[in-house]
Amino acid sequence: MRHLSSTARKSAGVLAAVAVVAVSAGWIWHRAQADDVPAWRVSEEQAAEHCLDNYAELNLPVRAKPVERILLRKEGGWLRVHVSEPDNFITACEGGPAGVQRSFGSIMGQGAPDKLRFFGGYDSVLEARLLLGHMPTGATSIEARLVSGQTIRGDHDGDIFVIWAPGVSVERAQVTASGPGGVVIATTTAPSETG
Repeated sequence: MRHLSSTARKSAGVLAAVAVVAVSAGWIWHRAQADDVPAWRVSEEQAAEHCLDNYAELNLPVRAKPVERILLRKEGGWLRVHVSEPDNFITACEGGPAGVQRSFGSIMGQGAPDKLRFFGGYDSVLEARLLLGHMPTGATSIEARLVSGQTIRGDHDGDIFVIWAPGVSVERAQVTASGPGGVVIATTTAPSETG
């Protein structure tokens, strides 16, 4: 029986570990890209809890667990927006039948209550393909007119809003907050890479 030297055993172990990581990474990539629904499913609630676990792992000086403020469902997927008021932090988690697809978090920037403002800037547009922000005082609806000309109605809870358009870019969209009777309260352009 042949025995491997200590160095050969270590090299074989490293190669085996690399092979396992490569296979795992390929599987994760394939699973994320697959169009078919896997045989197993993760409940939406479990996936949302996973997002909050990820938030807790950021090692921020967290004073309160984020509270769900908005829940949306579109095209077989879902988006949950949580806010931690004491930490001034907002997080959005997007998922589907296979679980969490992406999550995004940002400090909620301060500003005048009568102004329309975004949270997360271009990072929100690029990483999460959504717009998060503050509804100006008196606004009862929010919508975005995309560069393509498509109009997307946003959702809000009276304080924060989200404009979510899976698979569509919201960069440079014209965002309008309106009050009763459709009176325009504020309009601004969504963040873009060029500022």
